[in-house]
Amino acid sequence: MTRRRILPAILLAALATSAQAEDVWIKRSADVRNDPSAAGDLVVPVTKGQRVHVLERNGSWVNIDVNGKTGWVSADSISTREVKADTDLIGRGSGAEMSSGAAIKGLQPIAGDYAEKRSLSKAGLNEMLALKKTVTPKMLKDFVAEGSIERPARR
Repeated sequence: MTRRRILPAILLAALATSAQAEDVWIKRSADVRNDPSAAGDLVVPVTKGQRVHVLERNGSWVNIDVNGKTGWVSADSISTREVKADTDLIGRGSGAEMSSGAAIKGLQPIAGDYAEKRSLSKAGLNEMLALKKTVTPKMLKDFVAEGSIERPARR
C-alpha cells in the first residue's frame, strides 16, 4: 500500500519540476549571482541574446543554468521569446547598450571620459571610486535587508 502512494508522489514531483523547467533568453547583459539579491557574489556574466535554462522562480528572481553554472538573475532580464544579440561592426554590444550598462553599474570608465571631455574636476569621481571600494557585498545585502528595500511596482 505504501508503494502505491510513493509512486504517484514521485511522478507528481517529476511533473512539477519539468513544468518549471524552460529555456529563456537574456534581454540585456546581466550578472548571474549566487543569491537572489543584487548583493550576491558574481557567478558568471550573461549577454543579451544568450539562451539559458530556468531552474526555479522566486519572486522577482529567477534561478538559471548557464552552461552548467547556476545562479540568480532578475526576472525582468529574461524573455520567453528569442532575443537577438546587438552587435556593431566589430562584434561587441551596441554603443547604447554599453553606455546604459555602464550607467547601471555606476562609476565605470565612461564617467571619467565624460568628466575629461567636459573639462570637469575628477576629484569627486575619485572620491566616489575610493568610497565604492570600501562597500562589500555583505554591507550592501545588510543595507537592503535593514531598509526593507523592495523592487518598485510595475505600472
